[in-house]
Amino acid sequence: MPTRGYRKGVSKPKLTKPRQIYTRVTEDDHIALANEAASRSITASDLTRAILTAHIHAQRVSLPHFRPNPQLMAALSRIGNNLNQIARQANTEMVPVAAATINRALAEVLEAMDRVAPSAR
Repeated sequence: MPTRGYRKGVSKPKLTKPRQIYTRVTEDDHIALANEAASRSITASDLTRAILTAHIHAQRVSLPHFRPNPQLMAALSRIGNNLNQIARQANTEMVPVAAATINRALAEVLEAMDRVAPSAR
């Protein structure tokens, strides 16, 4: 799926970039930059360009949100969906479930979320 979602007839405009800037950074800075770019699903070049452009125009940089590990987030999503279905059935009294059991399960899910992706909540 495209990065901006599927919208018929809408695409990112292609802007030519005829100038290049070369710089040297330490190995640690390069690794940090590459990791930050990867966590936001963009290239290091795009991240650097966005930061420099925002700085030149004295604006806040607009970056894609941090995306935690997709496999972990998918697993948490499945757990949340299951918990939601159980809660729905408990609310309609289709399945006799004690409120304490539901609260304990919810607490465990929230605890797991904090361990995996503290900024997800």
